[in-house]
Amino acid sequence: MGTETLAEPLAVPQSRGVGAFLGREGLLVFVIAVASCVPLFRDIATGVTQDTWLALVAGRDILDHGLPMHNTWTVQAAGHHWVDQQWLGQAVFAELVRLGGLRLVLLVCGVANVVALGAAVAAARRAGASARVTAFVAVIAFASVSANPRVQTLAFPLFVLLVVLISRDSRAPSRRVLLTLPLLVLWANLHGSVVLAAGLVSLYGLLLTLRRQRPAIAAALLLAPWACALASPYATGLPGYYKLMLTTSPLKQFVVEWQPTHLTPVTFPFFALLAVAAYLAGRVRGSLTLAEGMLLVATAIAGLDVIRNIGWFALTAACLMPPLVGRVLAEREANDGFNRLLGLGGVAIALVVFGAVAAKSDAGLKHYPSAGAAAAAQAAGAGGGVYATLKYGDWLLWEQPRLSGRIAFDARVELLTTPQIANIADVVGGRISPDIYRANRVFVVETADTQALASLTACTLRTVYAGEGMVVLAGVKPSCSR
Repeated sequence: MGTETLAEPLAVPQSRGVGAFLGREGLLVFVIAVASCVPLFRDIATGVTQDTWLALVAGRDILDHGLPMHNTWTVQAAGHHWVDQQWLGQAVFAELVRLGGLRLVLLVCGVANVVALGAAVAAARRAGASARVTAFVAVIAFASVSANPRVQTLAFPLFVLLVVLISRDSRAPSRRVLLTLPLLVLWANLHGSVVLAAGLVSLYGLLLTLRRQRPAIAAALLLAPWACALASPYATGLPGYYKLMLTTSPLKQFVVEWQPTHLTPVTFPFFALLAVAAYLAGRVRGSLTLAEGMLLVATAIAGLDVIRNIGWFALTAACLMPPLVGRVLAEREANDGFNRLLGLGGVAIALVVFGAVAAKSDAGLKHYPSAGAAAAAQAAGAGGGVYATLKYGDWLLWEQPRLSGRIAFDARVELLTTPQIANIADVVGGRISPDIYRANRVFVVETADTQALASLTACTLRTVYAGEGMVVLAGVKPSCSR
């Protein structure tokens, strides 16, 4: 595909004042505001996920008892060594709940999304992209970002900052690129995606080394990221943890987002961005630096490998692609009253939605009824075991701490053995072994798990709670007719 000569980057008007700013950036303000509200609406409508509950239970344990080293919450992995790589993010989540309830976690995650998308948009604008093109790419990009309230959300702003530091250094070399190293140290205690971030910084260091540019900085960027990724209280256990999660993660059997990425309605925005990036690579070749191209290619490969990685490519694209699209389209800058109205409207929408979440004490609790957790704990008594499906294990631990040590398993599937993991799949399929019946007095399942529910209701179990998509069944000594 041929190349074309690019015009100079679009000049962004520099008029000052709120009105002038909204005249230039009103459309982007609207897009960022609305995009940040969508996850909040979804969390209120569908509830948070098991990742959120795991973070809260772990964070509470850390705040109350210090860093955990062994599992004490569940039966099947009792005593197993636990590398709690995300300990800092979990502690932050638990402290937020103590300060303002689950709704404060949702609000802080919403702010993290705003900061990440806003920083990506600002980077694109500074590189010369028009507001309209930047908004268009940002909408597609954010549709690919998993914005559930989880610890990973806190890493989104860090990732955008890392991309910006590398991109700018590739165009105007500066020692500021070394700020990526303390960034990685923080990230190493926040979320496991630090491995991808360390790889990107190291690749940039390798690029500088091969080009024989700035040897000292090149060496630091090539080697230090991996030391930074291990700067954790769990340093000695992290290599094995990362190897497990990146190569043979047991979560691939149960969680769709841990599986390879295929074209579906959900992943369509990712593939759309990928197609546009491939087109631009041929159409305006030479407009990206080699380092920027490396960032896009590396994050695209990561996104194709695992669904949960597509958000990193989307954020990279939101930073780097708008200037290229704008130059191909010869997009002109817009500055008008309609932009100001859009900007004010976006701010108003965000204030209303964030305010509504702040006022809603049960925000995020849809499908997680406290009455159901209480019924399960009461039926279990002082020492009865509880078998809950993957969705409910950590939520039960959060709602009913006295069940700690009696829950069969939870979202930390990496702590289980291969046969135990196979048993989880068997239960969902309705194939429940006698050992599971003997070990548990209470069973908590989704009504959507029809095969498991059919097998359980064929036993001498009574329903002690049903509602919000959940069924709690109990029996002192369950026996079955099948």
